[in-house]
Amino acid sequence: MSKTTMIQHTGEGGPVRVPADDPHKAATAAGILARRMYGARGTVRALRHDSDTVSGGRVTGSTWQAFIGRAPTDRDRRKYGSSVTGRNVWIYE
Repeated sequence: MSKTTMIQHTGEGGPVRVPADDPHKAATAAGILARRMYGARGTVRALRHDSDTVSGGRVTGSTWQAFIGRAPTDRDRRKYGSSVTGRNVWIYE
């Protein structure tokens, strides 16, 4: 059984559980959060590393900003273009 870790965020719901050995924990958490908040069409449009927490010369945590939202349907694309409707969330790894 693989080990998991809980990732805190400013989106809806509680922490997101991701594999502890995942090298891209923030991206995985953002994808899970997008689907949790926006359903099957939930997507991550952008992910930006903001800062690190350093203790004793070692990185102990990171803060990420993600833009998550709902991917447009074909009808929405024809009417409004290919923009994703959503919001920014902070992810604390």
